[in-house]
Amino acid sequence: MKVFDPGLQPERTLLSWNRTALAFTVAGAVAARFVAQASIYLGIALLTLTVFTAIFVAYRARRRYRIFSETCELPGSTPSMLLVTALSIVIGIIAAWFWLASIIQRIG
Repeated sequence: MKVFDPGLQPERTLLSWNRTALAFTVAGAVAARFVAQASIYLGIALLTLTVFTAIFVAYRARRRYRIFSETCELPGSTPSMLLVTALSIVIGIIAAWFWLASIIQRIG
């Protein structure tokens, strides 16, 4: 018989993914603010994308936690980490682009 004592690791992982989702939403809101100065529609689209991504990440983390708590086995891989990383890079590039454009516009 296998004794399983996960400690608090699964719960800490869930909380960390929830913090990641929250931080991602805040970063997306800040980036959307810069982008909205040039195009309100692009800013709203960016904010909507980050909010839905954060909801997806939080949902996946909660689902993995629930499955792990019931079966003591992890369900598949974690594409959420790749998704958050890729979208963070894209949002950072878009925000930097619009930020630099606004600085150039003020100078010129």
